[in-house]
Amino acid sequence: VTLDTIDARKQLLLEQIVFEDGYSAIYVAGVANGAEAQEAGILPGMCLRAVSDPIEKTQLWEFTGQEKLRNVKDAINTTRAYTVKLVLDSDPTISAAMAEEYAGSL
Repeated sequence: VTLDTIDARKQLLLEQIVFEDGYSAIYVAGVANGAEAQEAGILPGMCLRAVSDPIEKTQLWEFTGQEKLRNVKDAINTTRAYTVKLVLDSDPTISAAMAEEYAGSL
C-alpha cells in the first residue's frame, strides 16, 4: 500500500508486540475513520512487514522481527519522500486480546 507520507503519519497508530521467543511484530493498532489508509484497506491488527527505506527511496526496509517500534516510526516520520510504501499482511493477525496478553507479560 502506498500512502501520502503526511497521511501515514496522521492516520496510523503503530504498536509493537514482543512474543515469548523474543520475536517482535510491528502492527497497526488503529486507523483513522474515513481516512485514506482505511480506504486503502489497512485494518487494525495487520502486521507491518516492510516500509520504504528513509535513505534509499527505491528500496524497502524488510523487517526481521528484531526492529524497534521507535525506529520504524522514525523512518516514517523523518522521510522527505512524498509517499511511503507499507507492506502489510493481507489480513489482521494481532487481536486486541493478544496485544493485552503480551503487554501484561512484559
